[in-house]
Amino acid sequence: MVVGRSNETLKAIRRLRRRQGDHALLEGPHLLAEALATGLEPESVLATPDFAASASGRSLLGRLRRPPLLVDDAR
Repeated sequence: MVVGRSNETLKAIRRLRRRQGDHALLEGPHLLAEALATGLEPESVLATPDFAASASGRSLLGRLRRPPLLVDDAR
């Protein structure tokens, strides 16, 4: 649990918000699903071809207004 305004993570988030406004970076299908469930529409979504072709990927990405940008999953 994060407690207190002096938490380093909260400080970093506040700095990002001051610089970037109300933009956020969400990573992972769960967070994307939660954002969509609250009515938020992401500007861009990146997905690997394997995830986009999977049943869960098709289901989740099919809820987007725009198709995702497919990215190489090579590390």
